[in-house]
Amino acid sequence: MDLRLKTAATVTTVFSALLGAIYALFSDMILSEFAAIEHQRTAQNLSRLIEAISNVQEDLEARATEWGHWDEAYDYVRGKNRSFIETSLDTSSSLPFDFREVLILDKQQRIILSGEIAAESQELVPLAEETRSTILMDQSIQAFFQDKEASTLSGLIRIGDTPRFIAASTITDTKEQFPPVGFIIFTRELSTNLKIKIENQVKLHPLYTILPRNHLDVERLAIITHKVDMEASGIVPDLAGAPLLRVSFFMPREIYSQ
Repeated sequence: MDLRLKTAATVTTVFSALLGAIYALFSDMILSEFAAIEHQRTAQNLSRLIEAISNVQEDLEARATEWGHWDEAYDYVRGKNRSFIETSLDTSSSLPFDFREVLILDKQQRIILSGEIAAESQELVPLAEETRSTILMDQSIQAFFQDKEASTLSGLIRIGDTPRFIAASTITDTKEQFPPVGFIIFTRELSTNLKIKIENQVKLHPLYTILPRNHLDVERLAIITHKVDMEASGIVPDLAGAPLLRVSFFMPREIYSQ
């Protein structure tokens, strides 16, 4: 082979290797950009899911506040409106809003009303002793009772092996002209219907995992990249800030797969 052919072969080889290196470099850069976009989308969806759960909590708190700052409830605790339960919590037609348990106490924490909505009949029935004790003996609830400056409290609580949204409010008159005379507490179950509502809202398929007591998982938000999908999870704490509920979902890597 003469010098001209050797030179051409060498140039072709070098040029091909250069093109291969450039292609590999740009491929890695593009794939990295795709991965970053997918990570950002997953993080945004996780944020939307956590926000949807927070909205349920905030709505229940608003309901408890509305009922707690109401002349009808104020008079009921003071013994001047005995028909309050029959007129305001009449479940024969429909619930005034979606709740599971309700407790009304006076300022000395004496129980005036303790009830729950029966699953089948949807009627207000006496609250089970164990459930009532779990709610009232919760340290955060007790701290709320003792805090003279606090007017509301909301979050998650563990009842048995299930999580409940819970909201508490002091009871006073509508215009808040008089000192509080008691407390009202509502809980809401993370029911199948509520899960479907959240799923439709965020356009995801969340999974809910109840964490064991004294769970040590401190990573509140996590995103893991797999070959074909993205996995995201978030930790929702209880009233005291301890991990209680893990919410997670998977997203296909649609951009990367293309």
